[in-house]
Amino acid sequence: MVTTMMTVRLRFGGGLGGTSRVEVTDFVLPEGTTVQAALETLARDKGDEVFHPAVLVAVNGRRIPAEECAARTLSPGDALTVISGLAGG
Repeated sequence: MVTTMMTVRLRFGGGLGGTSRVEVTDFVLPEGTTVQAALETLARDKGDEVFHPAVLVAVNGRRIPAEECAARTLSPGDALTVISGLAGG
């Protein structure tokens, strides 16, 4: 069985995975991957903090609530944003 791969644009950081700035990179995933599965893949590399409630997850600039991540399928060329809200004083 041949798995067709797709590329989405990943914006990641804001304190996650030890990265203070937001990095933009291509993220290659199997076609039909859900946001939840993409986060699980990302967590293996960057850590489980991607599931923290303060983390913003968006696709093409639209916020995806945690309860919708398992149902939202990514498409080739989508932009997946995973960033932490930063606070300071």
